[in-house]
Amino acid sequence: EADMAGLDPVLVVILKGGILFGVDLLRAMKQPWPVVFLPRRPPKTPDWITLEDQKLLHGRNLVVVDGILDDGNSLSLLLQRLQFLAPASVRLGVLLHRTVSHALPLPITWVGFEVPHLRVTGYGLDEGERFRYLPKKVSIQHPLKKSSDMKALVRASPRTPPGRCLRPCQGASPLDPDGLPGDE
Repeated sequence: EADMAGLDPVLVVILKGGILFGVDLLRAMKQPWPVVFLPRRPPKTPDWITLEDQKLLHGRNLVVVDGILDDGNSLSLLLQRLQFLAPASVRLGVLLHRTVSHALPLPITWVGFEVPHLRVTGYGLDEGERFRYLPKKVSIQHPLKKSSDMKALVRASPRTPPGRCLRPCQGASPLDPDGLPGDE
């Protein structure tokens, strides 16, 4: 919030993986930022974003948040699509940054945690559209066949792995390793 003081930003939450992270960010904010929810992979049709959202985002400072950044392909496409709205600036925040050597270079401003190349689910992230509701992040050992496999195949981790907070990470916020929701 301090990084965006006086810039009148709009929070852009990427669906579906960024939903819980985005909502927790909104709850932690002291200022009433407008919010827009957009799909990770926008369709190639002109109506992928509503006219109302286009008007809200046009020429504004955008803070785009997502739950996880993998190779960057989907997020890169979305950021390119947002350029037609001529934003004043675009800053990107991700809860989890998967350390992949072939990732596209993206202008990441805030990273909550770096994670190795493991499948991660919970806290908005899914495994086959399941387990988004879990209050903590978990790493999955094997593909899950059914919900009952969850107890046998998922190892809950207080931080997946012990996170290294890069920036800005000051104060108790969802980007702070000591204040991350679901890690109590």
